Amino acid sequence: MEVRLQGVLQHALPERIENPRIVQLSVTSEARARRLYEIQSPGGSWRIEADSLQVHEHPALFGRAVALPRFRFSQRILWGLLLWMARFQRGRALIERLTSMKRRGSAAATR
Repeated sequence: MEVRLQGVLQHALPERIENPRIVQLSVTSEARARRLYEIQSPGGSWRIEADSLQVHEHPALFGRAVALPRFRFSQRILWGLLLWMARFQRGRALIERLTSMKRRGSAAATR
C-alpha cells in the first residue's frame, strides 16, 4: 500500500514508515481546505499539513476479486504499432483518414 499526501509544503518524514497510522486532526484553512494529519508509527510521530491524502493499493492484494484484463499477443502488437504510428505526423494523418472512412461507412449503413 502507498499513501500520498498532496500539497505538502514542507516535511521531515523518512523515506519509508513501517506500520503507519494516519489520523486527520482538523481542517486548517477553509479557503484552500488544507488538512492537518498526524502520522503515528513505532518509529515516531509527525504532523503534516496537506491538501489531500490518497491511498493506493495494488490490485493483487485482493486476490481474484479484481480481474486484471488479459490481452492476446496480437492485440498488444497492434496497439504498440498504432501508438508508434501516432508519434509521427504522417501516422496521425493515416489514423485520421482510417477513422473518418469508418465513420462514413457506419453512417451509410444506418440509413
